[in-house]
Amino acid sequence: DFGTELAEAVSRGRREEFGRFAAFADQTARARIPDPNALSTFLASRLRWEERDTPPHNAWLAEVRRLLALRRRILAPLLSGEPSAGRFQCDGETLRVEWMLGNEAGRRPRKRLHLLAHFGARSIAGVAPPPGDAVHSVGIEADGAASLRLLRGAVYLTLEEAA
Repeated sequence: DFGTELAEAVSRGRREEFGRFAAFADQTARARIPDPNALSTFLASRLRWEERDTPPHNAWLAEVRRLLALRRRILAPLLSGEPSAGRFQCDGETLRVEWMLGNEAGRRPRKRLHLLAHFGARSIAGVAPPPGDAVHSVGIEADGAASLRLLRGAVYLTLEEAA
């Protein structure tokens, strides 16, 4: 619903943004990115609710519901109070992020939420786990007593008491 000038700027900006990724380094590849302002892009991105009870859609819907319940039960109570910026570290194709969470000062212990994610095409071994108790994991295998093997697309969330 943008005017012509803004719509063109949004489309151009989307293609330039994707240009930072190796798969879209080529101008031809960026030209194939769907136009965010096109009706066809909107229609292709809409949920087809009639598919929600058939594989693999039903499994994906169950996972999204489980993650939303996890957010409601564990994270939402920690989101009130003073917000704080997170810290991140990239090591090759692995990302670590840490956020300090907690309620108003003195009312509840603050906690740290840790995210470990692997975006590489191949799995990697010998990765130190983030501190805290596991909250959610996908694509994680034990690799010895104190390290992890991260499969392609691995995500590991932990929550620890902050000092």
